[in-house]
Amino acid sequence: MEISVSLIRQLDQVDPDLRNILFAILEEFERQSKERVTKDEFRELRQTVHELAQAQARTEARMGELAQAQAKTEARLDSLVQRVDELAQAQAKTEARLDSLVQRMDELAQAQAKTEARLDSLVQRVDELAQAQAKTEAEVRKLAISHRELKTQVAGLSDSVGYGLEDRLMPYIPEYARLEFGLDVESLDRKNVIYPDGKYDEVNILARGSLDGETGYLVGECKAKPGKKDANRFASMLDRLSTVLEGRLIPVLIGYTFAPEVESYVSRKHPHIRLVKTYALEMRARGVRKDSA
Repeated sequence: MEISVSLIRQLDQVDPDLRNILFAILEEFERQSKERVTKDEFRELRQTVHELAQAQARTEARMGELAQAQAKTEARLDSLVQRVDELAQAQAKTEARLDSLVQRMDELAQAQAKTEARLDSLVQRVDELAQAQAKTEAEVRKLAISHRELKTQVAGLSDSVGYGLEDRLMPYIPEYARLEFGLDVESLDRKNVIYPDGKYDEVNILARGSLDGETGYLVGECKAKPGKKDANRFASMLDRLSTVLEGRLIPVLIGYTFAPEVESYVSRKHPHIRLVKTYALEMRARGVRKDSA
Protein backbone atom coordinates (compact mmCIF):
# COMPACT_ATOMS: atom_id res chain seq x y z
CA MET A 1 0.00 0.00 0.00
CA GLU A 2 1.36 3.31 -1.06
CA ILE A 3 1.02 6.33 1.21
CA SER A 4 0.48 9.74 -0.33
CA VAL A 5 2.82 12.59 0.25
CA SER A 6 -0.01 14.60 1.85
CA LEU A 7 -0.69 11.83 4.36
CA ILE A 8 2.98 11.58 5.21
CA ARG A 9 3.09 15.33 5.84
CA GLN A 10 0.07 15.07 8.11
CA LEU A 11 1.65 12.17 9.99
CA ASP A 12 4.79 14.23 10.49
CA GLN A 13 2.75 16.73 12.44
CA VAL A 14 1.51 14.09 14.87
CA ASP A 15 3.24 13.26 18.15
CA PRO A 16 5.97 10.64 17.52
CA ASP A 17 4.37 8.07 19.78
CA LEU A 18 1.00 8.53 18.12
CA ARG A 19 2.63 8.52 14.69
CA ASN A 20 4.25 5.19 15.43
CA ILE A 21 0.88 3.79 16.49
CA LEU A 22 -0.70 5.08 13.27
CA PHE A 23 2.06 3.55 11.20
CA ALA A 24 1.54 0.28 13.04
CA ILE A 25 -2.20 0.45 12.30
CA LEU A 26 -1.51 1.15 8.64
CA GLU A 27 0.90 -1.70 8.39
CA GLU A 28 -1.58 -4.01 10.08
CA PHE A 29 -4.34 -2.71 7.87
CA GLU A 30 -2.15 -3.25 4.84
CA ARG A 31 -1.25 -6.74 5.96
CA GLN A 32 -4.84 -7.75 6.52
CA SER A 33 -6.55 -5.88 3.77
CA LYS A 34 -4.08 -5.75 0.91
CA GLU A 35 -6.31 -5.45 -2.12
CA ARG A 36 -9.48 -5.01 -0.13
CA VAL A 37 -8.83 -1.39 0.95
CA THR A 38 -10.97 0.91 -1.08
CA LYS A 39 -10.30 4.49 -1.94
CA ASP A 40 -13.19 5.59 0.24
CA GLU A 41 -11.76 3.77 3.24
CA PHE A 42 -8.36 5.25 2.53
CA ARG A 43 -9.91 8.75 2.39
CA GLU A 44 -11.65 8.08 5.71
CA LEU A 45 -8.36 6.95 7.20
CA ARG A 46 -6.59 10.01 5.89
CA GLN A 47 -9.37 12.22 7.25
CA THR A 48 -9.02 10.54 10.63
CA VAL A 49 -5.28 11.09 10.61
CA HIS A 50 -5.84 14.74 9.65
CA GLU A 51 -8.30 15.23 12.47
CA LEU A 52 -5.90 13.56 14.88
CA ALA A 53 -3.14 15.89 13.72
CA GLN A 54 -5.38 18.96 14.23
CA ALA A 55 -6.41 17.72 17.67
CA GLN A 56 -2.75 17.23 18.49
CA ALA A 57 -1.99 20.78 17.29
CA ARG A 58 -4.83 22.15 19.37
CA THR A 59 -3.60 20.18 22.35
CA GLU A 60 -0.09 21.53 21.94
CA ALA A 61 -1.47 25.09 21.57
CA ARG A 62 -3.50 24.61 24.71
CA MET A 63 -0.43 23.21 26.47
CA GLY A 64 1.46 26.35 25.40
CA GLU A 65 -1.28 28.52 26.81
CA LEU A 66 -1.24 26.50 29.99
CA ALA A 67 2.53 26.87 30.16
CA GLN A 68 2.22 30.64 29.76
CA ALA A 69 -0.52 30.75 32.39
CA GLN A 70 1.66 28.61 34.65
CA ALA A 71 4.58 31.02 34.09
CA LYS A 72 2.36 33.98 34.95
CA THR A 73 1.03 32.17 38.00
CA GLU A 74 4.56 31.35 39.14
CA ALA A 75 5.59 35.00 38.54
CA ARG A 76 2.64 36.22 40.60
CA LEU A 77 3.44 33.62 43.21
CA ASP A 78 7.04 34.85 43.35
CA SER A 79 5.79 38.43 43.71
CA LEU A 80 3.38 37.30 46.43
CA VAL A 81 6.17 35.46 48.24
CA GLN A 82 8.33 38.60 48.03
CA ARG A 83 5.44 40.69 49.35
CA VAL A 84 4.89 38.22 52.18
CA ASP A 85 8.60 38.45 53.02
CA GLU A 86 8.36 42.25 53.05
CA LEU A 87 5.28 42.09 55.26
CA ALA A 88 7.09 39.67 57.57
CA GLN A 89 10.02 42.12 57.83
CA ALA A 90 7.60 45.02 58.43
CA GLN A 91 5.84 42.92 61.06
CA ALA A 92 9.16 42.23 62.74
CA LYS A 93 9.95 45.97 62.77
CA THR A 94 6.46 46.74 64.08
CA GLU A 95 6.86 44.20 66.85
CA ALA A 96 10.26 45.70 67.72
CA ARG A 97 8.76 49.18 67.85
CA LEU A 98 5.85 47.83 69.86
CA ASP A 99 8.28 46.28 72.33
CA SER A 100 10.08 49.64 72.55
CA LEU A 101 6.74 51.39 73.02
CA VAL A 102 5.75 48.96 75.77
CA GLN A 103 9.09 49.61 77.47
CA ARG A 104 8.57 53.36 77.12
CA MET A 105 5.06 53.03 78.54
CA ASP A 106 6.46 51.15 81.52
CA GLU A 107 9.04 53.93 82.03
CA LEU A 108 6.31 56.56 81.76
CA ALA A 109 4.16 54.65 84.22
CA GLN A 110 7.06 54.58 86.68
CA ALA A 111 7.71 58.29 86.09
CA GLN A 112 4.00 58.99 86.57
CA ALA A 113 4.03 57.07 89.82
CA LYS A 114 7.02 59.14 91.02
CA THR A 115 5.30 62.35 89.88
CA GLU A 116 2.12 61.43 91.72
CA ALA A 117 4.16 60.65 94.83
CA ARG A 118 5.89 64.05 94.57
CA LEU A 119 2.51 65.69 93.91
CA ASP A 120 1.06 64.05 97.01
CA SER A 121 4.06 65.31 98.95
CA LEU A 122 3.59 68.78 97.44
CA VAL A 123 -0.11 68.77 98.30
CA GLN A 124 0.76 67.82 101.85
CA ARG A 125 3.35 70.59 101.93
CA VAL A 126 0.83 73.10 100.56
CA ASP A 127 -1.65 72.02 103.23
CA GLU A 128 1.02 72.53 105.86
CA LEU A 129 1.86 75.94 104.39
CA ALA A 130 -1.83 76.83 104.31
CA GLN A 131 -2.13 75.91 107.98
CA ALA A 132 1.03 77.90 108.73
CA GLN A 133 -0.38 80.81 106.69
CA ALA A 134 -3.61 80.65 108.65
CA LYS A 135 -1.64 80.74 111.89
CA THR A 136 0.48 83.60 110.54
CA GLU A 137 -2.62 85.56 109.52
CA ALA A 138 -4.08 84.98 112.97
CA GLU A 139 -0.87 86.27 114.52
CA VAL A 140 -0.85 89.23 112.11
CA ARG A 141 -4.42 90.05 113.10
CA LYS A 142 -3.43 89.88 116.74
CA LEU A 143 -0.39 92.05 115.96
CA ALA A 144 -2.57 94.52 114.06
CA ILE A 145 -4.94 94.73 117.00
CA SER A 146 -1.99 95.22 119.33
CA HIS A 147 -0.57 97.83 116.95
CA ARG A 148 -3.86 99.70 116.88
CA GLU A 149 -4.06 99.55 120.65
CA LEU A 150 -0.44 100.75 120.89
CA LYS A 151 -1.14 103.47 118.36
CA THR A 152 -4.16 104.52 120.36
CA GLN A 153 -2.07 104.52 123.52
CA VAL A 154 0.70 106.48 121.82
CA ALA A 155 -1.84 108.91 120.42
CA GLY A 156 -3.31 109.24 123.87
CA LEU A 157 0.13 109.76 125.30
CA SER A 158 0.90 112.31 122.60
CA ASP A 159 -2.36 114.06 123.32
CA SER A 160 -1.55 113.99 127.02
CA VAL A 161 1.86 115.49 126.32
CA GLY A 162 0.30 118.03 123.99
CA TYR A 163 -2.39 118.90 126.50
CA GLY A 164 0.31 119.14 129.15
CA LEU A 165 2.21 121.59 126.99
CA GLU A 166 -0.92 123.60 126.30
CA ASP A 167 -1.86 123.76 129.95
CA ARG A 168 1.68 124.76 130.84
CA LEU A 169 1.97 127.41 128.13
CA MET A 170 -1.51 128.89 128.25
CA PRO A 171 -0.57 131.51 130.93
CA TYR A 172 2.31 132.74 128.76
CA ILE A 173 0.41 133.00 125.47
CA PRO A 174 -1.12 136.50 125.86
CA GLU A 175 2.17 138.14 126.77
CA TYR A 176 4.08 136.11 124.13
CA ALA A 177 1.58 137.10 121.45
CA ARG A 178 1.83 140.78 122.42
CA LEU A 179 5.63 140.91 122.61
CA GLU A 180 6.37 138.68 119.60
CA PHE A 181 3.56 139.65 117.16
CA GLY A 182 1.86 142.76 118.59
CA LEU A 183 -1.40 140.87 119.08
CA ASP A 184 -3.52 142.06 121.99
CA VAL A 185 -5.25 138.88 123.08
CA GLU A 186 -8.93 139.21 123.98
CA SER A 187 -9.83 135.52 124.28
CA LEU A 188 -7.78 132.35 124.72
CA ASP A 189 -9.01 128.78 124.53
CA ARG A 190 -8.47 125.19 123.38
CA LYS A 191 -11.30 124.99 120.86
CA ASN A 192 -13.04 122.73 118.35
CA VAL A 193 -13.69 124.76 115.21
CA ILE A 194 -16.74 123.33 113.40
CA TYR A 195 -17.16 123.66 109.63
CA PRO A 196 -20.38 123.94 107.62
CA ASP A 197 -20.26 120.26 106.63
CA GLY A 198 -20.25 119.20 110.27
CA LYS A 199 -16.57 118.27 110.43
CA TYR A 200 -14.28 119.97 112.86
CA ASP A 201 -10.65 120.61 113.83
CA GLU A 202 -9.38 120.61 117.41
CA VAL A 203 -7.16 123.67 117.81
CA ASN A 204 -4.71 123.29 120.69
CA ILE A 205 -4.28 127.06 121.21
CA LEU A 206 -6.59 129.66 119.71
CA ALA A 207 -5.91 133.24 120.89
CA ARG A 208 -8.17 135.92 119.36
CA GLY A 209 -7.29 139.60 119.57
CA SER A 210 -6.57 142.87 117.86
CA LEU A 211 -3.63 143.24 115.47
CA ASP A 212 -2.97 146.69 113.97
CA GLY A 213 -6.63 147.56 114.27
CA GLU A 214 -7.76 144.29 112.73
CA THR A 215 -8.81 140.89 114.05
CA GLY A 216 -5.98 138.41 114.44
CA TYR A 217 -5.65 134.83 115.61
CA LEU A 218 -2.65 133.07 117.09
CA VAL A 219 -3.15 129.41 116.18
CA GLY A 220 -0.90 127.07 118.12
CA GLU A 221 -0.22 123.31 117.63
CA CYS A 222 1.66 121.58 120.47
CA LYS A 223 3.72 118.36 120.07
CA ALA A 224 6.56 117.01 122.18
CA LYS A 225 8.80 116.62 119.10
CA PRO A 226 6.98 117.73 115.93
CA GLY A 227 7.85 115.96 112.67
CA LYS A 228 7.28 116.62 108.99
CA LYS A 229 3.86 114.94 109.02
CA ASP A 230 2.81 117.06 111.97
CA ALA A 231 3.83 120.18 110.02
CA ASN A 232 1.88 119.00 106.95
CA ARG A 233 -1.25 118.27 109.00
CA PHE A 234 -0.98 121.67 110.73
CA ALA A 235 -0.63 123.41 107.34
CA SER A 236 -3.74 121.61 106.04
CA MET A 237 -5.69 122.59 109.14
CA LEU A 238 -4.64 126.22 108.68
CA ASP A 239 -6.04 126.13 105.13
CA ARG A 240 -9.38 124.93 106.51
CA LEU A 241 -9.40 127.45 109.35
CA SER A 242 -8.79 130.31 106.93
CA THR A 243 -12.23 129.58 105.41
CA VAL A 244 -14.10 130.22 108.67
CA LEU A 245 -11.88 132.55 110.73
CA GLU A 246 -12.08 136.12 109.52
CA GLY A 247 -8.78 137.81 110.17
CA ARG A 248 -5.06 137.26 110.02
CA LEU A 249 -3.78 133.87 111.17
CA ILE A 250 -0.48 133.60 113.07
CA PRO A 251 0.49 129.89 113.01
CA VAL A 252 2.86 128.62 115.68
CA LEU A 253 4.10 124.99 115.90
CA ILE A 254 5.35 124.46 119.44
CA GLY A 255 7.57 121.61 120.69
CA TYR A 256 10.25 120.75 123.16
CA THR A 257 12.71 120.29 120.31
CA PHE A 258 12.91 120.05 116.49
CA ALA A 259 15.15 117.82 114.39
CA PRO A 260 17.33 119.77 111.93
CA GLU A 261 15.70 118.13 108.92
CA VAL A 262 12.28 119.14 110.25
CA GLU A 263 13.35 122.75 110.67
CA SER A 264 14.75 122.75 107.11
CA TYR A 265 11.61 121.08 105.73
CA VAL A 266 9.18 123.50 107.39
CA SER A 267 11.28 126.49 106.36
CA ARG A 268 11.18 125.29 102.75
CA LYS A 269 7.62 123.87 102.46
CA HIS A 270 5.70 125.94 105.02
CA PRO A 271 7.56 129.21 105.59
CA HIS A 272 4.44 130.86 107.08
CA ILE A 273 4.58 128.49 110.09
CA ARG A 274 6.69 129.68 113.05
CA LEU A 275 8.58 126.93 114.90
CA VAL A 276 8.80 127.73 118.61
CA LYS A 277 10.44 125.77 121.40
CA THR A 278 8.63 125.72 124.73
CA TYR A 279 11.40 127.29 126.76
CA ALA A 280 11.83 130.06 124.18
CA LEU A 281 8.13 130.89 124.39
CA GLU A 282 8.26 131.05 128.19
CA MET A 283 11.38 133.20 128.18
CA ARG A 284 9.89 135.60 125.60
CA ALA A 285 6.71 135.92 127.63
CA ARG A 286 8.76 136.77 130.70
CA GLY A 287 10.62 139.40 128.75
CA VAL A 288 13.91 137.51 128.86
CA ARG A 289 15.87 137.55 125.61
CA LYS A 290 17.70 134.44 124.44
CA ASP A 291 21.09 136.08 124.43
CA SER A 292 20.69 137.14 128.05
CA ALA A 293 19.31 133.76 129.23
